[in-house]
Amino acid sequence: MPHQHFQQPTPTTRRLPERRSRTPFYTAVACSSLVLGLLLGVGGFFGVRTLQDDPVRATDGPSATADGTSTDGSSSDGESSEGGDSGEPTATEIATASETLTQTPTGKDEAVDIGTAVRMDQPLQGIPVDMRISTVDWDATDELHDANTFNEAPKAGDKYVLVTLTGVNRGSRTLDASSVYWLSVSYVAPDGTEYRSTSLVTPRYSETSQQKSIDVGDTFFGEYAIPVPEDVDPAGHFVLLSSINAVEDGVWIRAE
Repeated sequence: MPHQHFQQPTPTTRRLPERRSRTPFYTAVACSSLVLGLLLGVGGFFGVRTLQDDPVRATDGPSATADGTSTDGSSSDGESSEGGDSGEPTATEIATASETLTQTPTGKDEAVDIGTAVRMDQPLQGIPVDMRISTVDWDATDELHDANTFNEAPKAGDKYVLVTLTGVNRGSRTLDASSVYWLSVSYVAPDGTEYRSTSLVTPRYSETSQQKSIDVGDTFFGEYAIPVPEDVDPAGHFVLLSSINAVEDGVWIRAE
């Protein structure tokens, strides 16, 4: 008798529900994006045209006049015009004097005009250099504070004068100018009171500390901060002191 298999009834086939096409949805999104892009493009175009037609909004600052100065009193190169108050440092550039002294003048009786280059010796290296005062800032207190907040503030009623010296190597070999402390600067007021420079981090300290291998004929510079009374008389003398020389033996330079 043939073997009988257990047969399971075939389940009834059900028709899957129809899925709605998403093509209309994507078409709507694409159309919306196209419309938005057109609106932004047209709006941006007219916005740029508006700014170009309005010079005040385009510059958003003081406008320049025909003579090179701006409406806020500053010149086109960023410097304040004469008589204006730009709030910039009060440093004064000293014009180079035509005279260069190859013999070192010493003492008040041999005082020279500011800007004069005077021959001095770098005692640690035995190299002659020509030194001259190139800049004087009669109130550099804020600049020195900004250079390093750990700089000692002047005492009440005092301020800092910042003197910049420019040197030229006049020797026969290279000069290491990374340290400018072989030279100090004093200010001697008309009444004879001496105010010596102090060791502070100056605004261009990073540059002065990296000065090395100054070839013959090349220049270097140093900055010197001098604490003085706020009402100090500027009609005195700056005195350049090499090593530990007494002020009477220094190079005297008229401050005015």
